[in-house]
Amino acid sequence: MIRKYTSSDWNRIRTLFELNTPKYFAPEEIKDLNDYLETYADTFFVIELHNEILGAGGYHIIGNKLGRLSWYFFNPKSKGKGYGTKIVQHCIDEMVSKNNLESIEVWTSQYAEKFFGKFDLKTVKIENNFWAEGIHLYLMRMTLN
Repeated sequence: MIRKYTSSDWNRIRTLFELNTPKYFAPEEIKDLNDYLETYADTFFVIELHNEILGAGGYHIIGNKLGRLSWYFFNPKSKGKGYGTKIVQHCIDEMVSKNNLESIEVWTSQYAEKFFGKFDLKTVKIENNFWAEGIHLYLMRMTLN
């Protein structure tokens, strides 16, 4: 089940995040995630099954024409089961239905480029060692009609 994040989820979200460091995120990014949630909690979601949070992710709107997918991570044991696809599609659908966007983007890494490519996001910029040593920025974007 996809539902909105609440502050009572923080400890479980932090644990999920830690399961994805240091391969997908630098450990110090936990502060950035916390800051993000203080601002954009209303458009951040969790996937929960049997009272266990399996993954999370969200979006925010920049200006009034750009939507950005943000902070997607999952319990390693739940990867490959379609939960990521469901939550990303949920966020894209919500962004498009509530806004008059021209484009959607994601700032991700080389580890998730193929995954986000499934949503017609195309890599437009790569910056090596952007997030941390060995974790590169892949800026991906799709233009909406």
